Amino acid sequence: MKKTRARNLVVLAALIGVAFAAGGASCTSSTPDSIPQNDKQANANYEAQKKNDPLPNLNDSLERANVIEHLKRNNQPDRVRYIYLLADTGGVYAYYVIKGKVTSTAAQLTPTDNVVDVCSKGTDYCPEVVQGPTDDGSYGGDEGGIYFFTSTGVEVQWNGRWLLTDAPMEIKTPTLTLTERK
Repeated sequence: MKKTRARNLVVLAALIGVAFAAGGASCTSSTPDSIPQNDKQANANYEAQKKNDPLPNLNDSLERANVIEHLKRNNQPDRVRYIYLLADTGGVYAYYVIKGKVTSTAAQLTPTDNVVDVCSKGTDYCPEVVQGPTDDGSYGGDEGGIYFFTSTGVEVQWNGRWLLTDAPMEIKTPTLTLTERK
């Protein structure tokens, strides 16, 4: 009886071991050892250059100051701006006085990715990112481009180059003339 019980415990332990091994194989995570690293010589060169030219200690950051000022200006709903929609030939296609900010058509109020558990059965958690619905409940990308509202409330959407300023600019572009060759 003791031999049967001992054998059953060994079999049970083996089954548990197999279950853990199978579960671990279904969802793996990257460890620093499994992630490919840069070339060792490139890393050594970087370390040498870091010692030769160390980063300075900064008291102020002009980059941060620019970002802060940009955020402040972009979040003033009544701010008047001037946008020039540019043609591929370099000329100005259209000009608008706008109120508020220019917005990317890709901007969403909700996440466009969902995290799902692909190992939904069992005790493993295997998160995977999949495409989620957009704000209007549909799937797929946007048309690309920008949109804005004019000072009179008209919405304009554009998929091309543009220039945005805080003050009207005088932009002189040459007139493109096409003539037929004879």
